[in-house]
Parts: sequence; C-alpha cells; structure tokens
Amino acid sequence: MITAIIVGDPPEDAHERHAELAERARAIFAGEHPAIVGSVLAEMLAIFIIGHQISHEDHERLLDLHVKTVRELLPIVEAEMNDMMGASGPKS
Repeated sequence: MITAIIVGDPPEDAHERHAELAERARAIFAGEHPAIVGSVLAEMLAIFIIGHQISHEDHERLLDLHVKTVRELLPIVEAEMNDMMGASGPKS
C-alpha cells in the first residue's frame, strides 16, 4: 500500500479511506494511456479545488500545496512500486 500524506483536518478513518479509494482508482486507471490518466487527474483536481468555494488566491495556495504533496510522494511511491515489482532504482 502506498503511504498517504493527508493534509488538513481529516476524519479519523482518513488513512483507511485513502487506501480504499486509491486502490479503486488504480484499478480504474490500470492499462490506460498515461495522457488519459493525467487529463482525468487534472480534471478531478480542478473539481476538488473549485469545490472549496474559496478565493482565486486561495485556489492557487491549494494547488501549490497539492504540487508540493505530489513531489513529497514521488520518492515514496517509486520505492514502494519498485518493491512491488522487484526492481531497484529509477528507470533510465
């Protein structure tokens, strides 16, 4: 299971819900072209940010927070995927 970085004030079961939803999303995206997955994720993030009904300035801060979180997750996800696949190190 990929380690979650959950920000804000999440419910008590946030990590369990994260794991469940991430697993379902992985199944949905399995075998899809990366460009399609990327466009869907971008749309979902836009919906998420707009759904906060906050100022445009705060939209930018929320987007920056998500980009920062993705950057923090990259080495974690890479290591866990390498462990699952029995590989080591980044692909060249």
